[in-house]
Amino acid sequence: MTHRDRTALSRRSALRAGAGAAVGLGLAAPTVARPAAARADDDTVAAAADAAGATELTVATRNLGLGANLFALFLVESVQGLARTVGDLYADIERSAPTERMTAIAGELVRTRPDVVGVQEAALVRTDDAGDGGAGDPDAETVAFDFLADLTTALDAAGEPYEVAGVTTNADAEFPGLVDGKELDVRLTDRDAVLVRAGADVEVTGTSSATFEEALTVPVGDDRTFRVDRGYGVVDATVRGAAVTVVNTHLESSSESVRGAQAEEL
Repeated sequence: MTHRDRTALSRRSALRAGAGAAVGLGLAAPTVARPAAARADDDTVAAAADAAGATELTVATRNLGLGANLFALFLVESVQGLARTVGDLYADIERSAPTERMTAIAGELVRTRPDVVGVQEAALVRTDDAGDGGAGDPDAETVAFDFLADLTTALDAAGEPYEVAGVTTNADAEFPGLVDGKELDVRLTDRDAVLVRAGADVEVTGTSSATFEEALTVPVGDDRTFRVDRGYGVVDATVRGAAVTVVNTHLESSSESVRGAQAEEL
């Protein structure tokens, strides 16, 4: 099997994968990072941390969930079909009530108060008057949905602000759409982000991000393909003098071979 064969997804296999791909909506229990050997038992780890006067850092991970199944794009066979499908996906996102969902997620974070949070699928959806349908570079700029802005606004309103320490931009694609009977260009920018609680004793000293070389490529319509770029973000910080590095990523969910290659890159 060639490299191209491994990273391309047929419409039939996309449908099979999409049927089993669930949006992650659960907040992972915050974990505590301790400077101790990985194979030590819990008592030994705790004793070593206490003896060293180590501080604790609580971290959480949260998939914000797009609210729509993008696998529908991979089954499109015409330009007209693409516009209808994009319009349906836009409506699905709207019906998923992103602002209300981000407010609920903010409530979870306020209750658990992790020091650092990695979020995935922090979608930014933008529109523009019908143009080239995204055949060129994505250029729509009118914001329809901004998950990250909604989340940080809700955290501010709840009195538990979080600073956005770093943002990783992944796939950024634009397609023609038929939204509420109107022809528009619809742009989806997938992002991951690392947030740091404003009240936490965490000082960010550096950030970086990168896009994986390996990515899934899927057909969209008769003559277009879509490269599903994913990447990772790195935040270096100190916690009361102790250096820590937080890495946040969302590996490819629909292809084991691509996911494995991305993990090796990471």
